[in-house]
Amino acid sequence: MVWILLTHGQKSKKNMTMNTNNFTIKMQEVLEKAFNIAQAEGNQAVETGHLLKGLLTEEQSISRYILQKHNVAENALLQIVDSVIKSYAKVSGGSLYLSSDLNALLNNAQQAATKNGDQFVSVEHIWLAFFSINDQITKLLQDQGLSRKSVENCIKEIKIRCEPQRASCNWQTRPCYWPR
Repeated sequence: MVWILLTHGQKSKKNMTMNTNNFTIKMQEVLEKAFNIAQAEGNQAVETGHLLKGLLTEEQSISRYILQKHNVAENALLQIVDSVIKSYAKVSGGSLYLSSDLNALLNNAQQAATKNGDQFVSVEHIWLAFFSINDQITKLLQDQGLSRKSVENCIKEIKIRCEPQRASCNWQTRPCYWPR
């Protein structure tokens, strides 16, 4: 069982834990990437920018499909996200923790999964949850032409394409992400 210690904001010392076993394996990998990116950049708080960079650097991902459908240049977006990450406060020493925005995003993704009757939080829930908070990364995505509704439409399109193959369609495999 994997647990993450979440801290609600820097001013509050109220802690809680989130069981990442409720996340798909792909989402666990993305979250681990976000932590590694934050650590490599010297950021103590793991922010939504770290998570987005983790999503953008996944090889076979719904993220690429969403960006392609919105005509977003992946490399250009990645450069902008890198500049946002560079703007985060650098701290040496101390433990990594989730920022209040990332904590809210993950909680909203969990609620979206539950509402949809899904057992696990997946990448698609994370993409939708980006639009449930109002931070720098959400504004960046909106500036690129993405919205909750347009991302929902991409996800619906993917599900429709996967429906005929439901028995063999694994959300982690390429055929479900790319139109034929």
